[in-house]
Amino acid sequence: MCISFHASLIAGTIGEISGIVAMNRGHIELGSWIMTYSLIQFLEAWAYTGEGQQASKLLKPLLYGQGMILFGTSMRIRPFLCGVMLTLTGLLYALDKSDKLITCNKRCKWKSSGGSYVKIMYGLMFVLGALVQPRVTTVFAGTLLTSYLFRETEGYPSMWCFSSALVAPIAVAVVQKNRSFVMQKSK
Repeated sequence: MCISFHASLIAGTIGEISGIVAMNRGHIELGSWIMTYSLIQFLEAWAYTGEGQQASKLLKPLLYGQGMILFGTSMRIRPFLCGVMLTLTGLLYALDKSDKLITCNKRCKWKSSGGSYVKIMYGLMFVLGALVQPRVTTVFAGTLLTSYLFRETEGYPSMWCFSSALVAPIAVAVVQKNRSFVMQKSK
């Protein structure tokens, strides 16, 4: 999570603008995915207002929504693979009975009552990303690794915060330089 209410709002806004820019440049898959995961920053900002329990009700649908959006918008590129991944994501969401809670004291944190179904979905997203845009996937993997290494450091933003505030604009720049978020279909 971001380190404060204001940091969450700023990160979410940067992510949403990056998503809009990507979509306006024709990168529908990347733009819609960035806009979906950046919404989590606004959910976190809401939690910082003391409404963590209310915000928590939207967390699980929004987490799985990332996979749904990415796989759904990517259907035109790799229809069979994305169709299977989309179906699996829906099944994982249905099977996931865990509670995802946002708790805030001095700083907000996520707590989960268990279940690793969402991790399976992120694995599927990583596979699709590695197939269609390895450079962008490398940027996100670096963010994930950095966030993991500093996860216990007080005052250090999470992967979500970095992904919206820093990685989203970098990813949009990378795909613009490469001219395409998606690679050509395999022959």
